[in-house]
Amino acid sequence: MGLDLILYKKNKNQNIEDISMEEELDSELAYGRKTWAIADFFRRRCKAVDSGGWEYVVTKKDWDAFIKSLERLNDISFREKVDNYIDAACKYYYDEENKDEAEEIIMSSYNELESWLDTALKNDSGYTLGLDWELSAVLRWFDTDSEVQEVFNNNDAEVRLIVSY
Repeated sequence: MGLDLILYKKNKNQNIEDISMEEELDSELAYGRKTWAIADFFRRRCKAVDSGGWEYVVTKKDWDAFIKSLERLNDISFREKVDNYIDAACKYYYDEENKDEAEEIIMSSYNELESWLDTALKNDSGYTLGLDWELSAVLRWFDTDSEVQEVFNNNDAEVRLIVSY
């Protein structure tokens, strides 16, 4: 059990309970598993649709704040450092031959990347599945910006966030 975080496009005249599985998958903009830093970033800003706090309306202002907080990812050399860290973490766990090289990359950039992400998302907790996992999710969410902006430009839809445990 854990967190499933889903950012999706909701047609204003349709309930999520009334759509097919195919429509639901087509409406998904981003997904994160145990990505608490992203979840908390939005839960601090967004209005809950329900009293249980599992579904939220994400406004353009909320989304733009998320993208702005991560704007350093637009710097090619910084983005490369993040990508290299994620790749090194994968090698560290799964590639015994390159484990030492991977560990060197991880050790040389861990503190910088953790500090940056903590500051960007105002996170004061650890990362449940590791920094590499959270950074991977952050990249996926950051890279959906143009798709999310299209939803904001569509008057028939809005962006919603599901925080499911």
